[in-house]
Amino acid sequence: MPKKLDDLTPELYLKYKRTKLRDDQIARLYGCSQETLVQWKRKNGLVGVNIQSWSIREKYFPEEIEKMKKKFIRLYKKGWKREAIAEELGMSRQTLTRFVLKYLPHMKAYDVKVKLTKEQKQIIQKHGLRIDTVRHRIYAGWPIERALTEPIQRKRKDVS
Repeated sequence: MPKKLDDLTPELYLKYKRTKLRDDQIARLYGCSQETLVQWKRKNGLVGVNIQSWSIREKYFPEEIEKMKKKFIRLYKKGWKREAIAEELGMSRQTLTRFVLKYLPHMKAYDVKVKLTKEQKQIIQKHGLRIDTVRHRIYAGWPIERALTEPIQRKRKDVS
């Protein structure tokens, strides 16, 4: 017996979407047409919603964010490296950095000083970079060799 569309909640709809169900499959599950489902989505403010965005996760899945925060803290205290934590949480290093800045600003997880050797400092000077720039690049997930050597891209002014 198909479910009633009245029983569908925004949270349940988003959970279906996260399990990769398409709208036509959800409509079939609730015994309605895709057009009716689209009207329901409009009514509930779900047209064009990105289920991966942090604001949607905060609104509909706050428990998921809390679990991720706790897991990050646990792994960080165990001494795991950023790459390993990011992989464990299913995100890139850059996304992990943004996650920590947004949800765990008190952690200062990336304020760990990067120790640069004399040779690395010479390379930085040779390429006309600042040490702060290189540290920021490393925190952002750049490979050290690229962080040390890639020149800063200057913004070009359009001459019209």
